[in-house]
Amino acid sequence: MESIGASSLAEGRIDSVQVPASQLAASDPRLVALSKAELAWLEKHYYPTQAELDALDRIDLKELERSADPKSKMLYGIALIRRGQVPGAMPALKNAATQGAFYAYEEAAAAEYAMLTKRGMDAQTVQDMLRAKVEVAKILGDHRAEYLLGRNLPTGSVANPAAVQQYTTEFLRQLGMNAQLMGVSAAGPDPRPNADLWSDVTKLGNSDSADEQIDVYSRR
Repeated sequence: MESIGASSLAEGRIDSVQVPASQLAASDPRLVALSKAELAWLEKHYYPTQAELDALDRIDLKELERSADPKSKMLYGIALIRRGQVPGAMPALKNAATQGAFYAYEEAAAAEYAMLTKRGMDAQTVQDMLRAKVEVAKILGDHRAEYLLGRNLPTGSVANPAAVQQYTTEFLRQLGMNAQLMGVSAAGPDPRPNADLWSDVTKLGNSDSADEQIDVYSRR
């Protein structure tokens, strides 16, 4: 049986649909492509489709665990997070992130933030660590990683810029070290297309023109 992750770079017909800007503004933008070039970038970096994420509650975890490709490793880690097994998920997500799966890095950061917050670790520290990991994801190329801050941080939280910079430097160093240990090239930077377009769409989605239709691309 073919691994679910093996389809990451599979060929297929590219379709486009139109959705309201308001819908995009309210959804997770990391999984959405506003052009064929952005879709190719998502596939290159093993971003899951929503259908793949929805299937994780039904898929055989042993099959994912056996698969060596980065996308399967990422999906395996996310599946473990959903089952409350965050520490067990981290090696798989770190492995995938080191091989260029930026979404794996982002989800590991969010899961670690939730876990450390639940354990009662100093709030400022864990918030700045999350900010730093989002900054790393943006340096790698994903300008939509900022979504994680709005999804996870409490309203009104304020960064300690010096701490965020220090953590960012350390987390980049760790990524480079992991790549050396795995014998692979360090991931990124590889800028995601459409940074300006996304900025315009986000503003549009929160304006009086929120019903304006935007083209979204996917592979069938």
